[in-house]
Amino acid sequence: MNTSISTMTALSSDAARQKILGCFTPSPNSDPMVLGHRGLRMNVTPDEVVRENTVLSLCKAAEAGAKWVEFDVQMTADDELVLWHDDELLTMADDGNVTSYPIGELTLAQFRELASGRHTTHNKVDCQLARVFKHSPFHKQLGAVRWPYQNGGEPCTLKEALQGTPATVGFDIELKFDSRRLSTEAERSELLDKTLSVLREFADARPVLFSSFDPMACVEMRQKQDAWPVLMLTCMGDQEPDLRQRSLKAAVEVALQHNLDGVIADSGNPRFFDDLRSVQRLLFSGKHLLTYGHGNVDPEIIVKQVAIGVGAMCTDNITVCSATVTTTRLLQGLRNETDWLRAALFNDTPEKKPLPLPLPTPAPATQPVAPRLAPIGVM
Repeated sequence: MNTSISTMTALSSDAARQKILGCFTPSPNSDPMVLGHRGLRMNVTPDEVVRENTVLSLCKAAEAGAKWVEFDVQMTADDELVLWHDDELLTMADDGNVTSYPIGELTLAQFRELASGRHTTHNKVDCQLARVFKHSPFHKQLGAVRWPYQNGGEPCTLKEALQGTPATVGFDIELKFDSRRLSTEAERSELLDKTLSVLREFADARPVLFSSFDPMACVEMRQKQDAWPVLMLTCMGDQEPDLRQRSLKAAVEVALQHNLDGVIADSGNPRFFDDLRSVQRLLFSGKHLLTYGHGNVDPEIIVKQVAIGVGAMCTDNITVCSATVTTTRLLQGLRNETDWLRAALFNDTPEKKPLPLPLPTPAPATQPVAPRLAPIGVM
């Protein structure tokens, strides 16, 4: 009796996971899914009206047309899950002195106070939230700058995000750990278990997936549950503390070896299109490929991703990304006419013979005319 119940539960969980993954399966009749990055968009200047990783930002993304949103989750000193991206929270005193606080060393009350951007007093020092806006072209010259409060931009918990965002909006929950070092088993266990506990109480029928740059967090989350997909993030950077984070090939190997549901890669990194054999290996193993990065605001790069079978793109410009994937599919049935582009992308030179593996969505080429779309900058 117990065995039957357990089997039914497992089948039910797997079916639920597969239903979610169906959102990221390319088809001739649907566009790749568009996700809002940190809600509406990540902040690259301190004066942006919509603060990233807030309920307001998640709702604004939904209003802009995103059916899914991505955000970052970390744990406070009193075991509360909060939406925050950076490794640390910075404050700037009135004299300009900058102090950093790991999120795990702040209580929820302290986090709310400091992350709001309002002037406050902490440890007997008058201060305000600050940040190094690393995606600003001037961040090296400016360093840390004040990040003042914006109306409606209140810091929030995972529970508040679940309760305050329309239930039809999917959540890509990035499990965050200090990116400068390897995480510990205890750190991972605490964050993963708490996240699952909150979701089981408040997620209801909301579609959810987990992602992380931490390979072991992905593996352990996949082992802990079967109801929600788990995908490994990779930036393909040389300085990452774990070798498995440094290439698309390595991330694909982790996904296949540990039965993860796929990989989320940085489309703005040239290494992504330099290793399309790994893309093929992933897709033809039945896994899913999603992307993030500044490439997802560039129409030319977006078109290439549609051609190679990317199932979803996390973007800082929902309008541009959505319009581009739709136009790519609709213009003269382009999705069924991109065999020329797909072949060009999957082969190093036109002289090389096609790879022995089939293409993700093979279709005969009928019109070898490349779309010319002007790229835009990150907004």
